[in-house]
Amino acid sequence: MTLEMIMVFALMGLVFIAMMMERLRSDVIAVGAMVVLVFTGLLTPQELFAVFSNQAVIAVACMFVLSAALERTGVIDRVGIWINGFVGHTELAVSLTLLPLVALLSAFVNNTPVVLVFMPMVIGLAARRNIKPSKLLIPLSFASILGGCCTLIGTSTNILVSSTADSLGESALGMFDLTGVGLILSLVGMVYLWTMGRKLLPERETLSSILQLSLIHI
Repeated sequence: MTLEMIMVFALMGLVFIAMMMERLRSDVIAVGAMVVLVFTGLLTPQELFAVFSNQAVIAVACMFVLSAALERTGVIDRVGIWINGFVGHTELAVSLTLLPLVALLSAFVNNTPVVLVFMPMVIGLAARRNIKPSKLLIPLSFASILGGCCTLIGTSTNILVSSTADSLGESALGMFDLTGVGLILSLVGMVYLWTMGRKLLPERETLSSILQLSLIHI
């Protein structure tokens, strides 16, 4: 192992520890790591700025723009209202309707905005049906991850891998090259969440519900 490799691994470890401590924002830590790479000579300025012209980075940025547009125009909110109209009243019934829909949306929209938009809706559904929010929020997160594995644009990681393969002379991934494997993983994952996984989920209240109960007792 060369000195350069040791320095890179050491820097990766420091970045990981810094993100776990959460003393600084993740973007500040990432930019700081890039600065260290340049000043130590592990990267040249040309190599550093070449990253921002990479088609994968541009595609990921466009995905966030598309996700923000769907959120601000109310498309995902309307989907939430539609779900509330016909979803069942038990935890399993809500989960059976919610998880496939979240996975489908996450296959074509970035995972993070999907989860952020669905969180208030899911908390509201849980409150109206007397279900612990943790019983729905944790499966919601996993469903978005599983759905993101089904297409090239489902998650930024897939785009970066495709771009890296193309730069190394390999064939770039197509839009639905991952769909077969992704659908199998999604199906197995959701069946697990609907069966054994339900028994392992914690029963936790949200902060707002705890405060409301405290005010009632006061």
